[in-house]
Amino acid sequence: AREPLAPVHLATCWSRLGRATGSELAHLRRGGGKRLEPLRRATHQSLRRLDAKGVATLAHALGRLRLCGGSETTQPWSELWEGLEEAALRCAARQTFTPQGLSNTAWSHAKAGRRAPALFDALAREAERQADGFNSRDHAITAWAFASAAHAAPS
Repeated sequence: AREPLAPVHLATCWSRLGRATGSELAHLRRGGGKRLEPLRRATHQSLRRLDAKGVATLAHALGRLRLCGGSETTQPWSELWEGLEEAALRCAARQTFTPQGLSNTAWSHAKAGRRAPALFDALAREAERQADGFNSRDHAITAWAFASAAHAAPS
C-alpha cells in the first residue's frame, strides 16, 4: 500500500494546479476534473491532517479550478468541498487562520458558489478578532467574498 501524501505535499500540489490557465486549465477541468480523481480521493482522505495553511491553500486552488460540484460529473467535488468546509470550521474554531488564509478561504467558497453559512459566520467572527492584522488586500478579498456569497456578517 502507498503511503499517503504528507499534508504539505498535498497543499503544494494543489497550489501548483490552481495556477493553471488557458488550455492547461481546460485540460484539468475536462470531464468534471476526472483526471484529478486520484488526487481528489487522496486529499479527501487527508483533510483531517491539514493545518490552516493547507486548508486555505486547498480552498484557494479549488476556487481557481472551479471544480465546485452540483452536477453528476462533479458530485465527488461537492464531497471534497463539504469536507473542506468542516476542516475550515475546525481551523476557525482553533483560531489558526492567518488573515490571508482566512480571506483566501472565504474567497474560494464564494468563487465556487458554495453556500456555507456556518463557515461564513465562523470566518466573520475570526476576521473581526484579527481585523488589526488584515492588510488592504485581505480586507478587500474578504469583503468581496461576503458580498458575492450574499452573506451578511453576524451581528
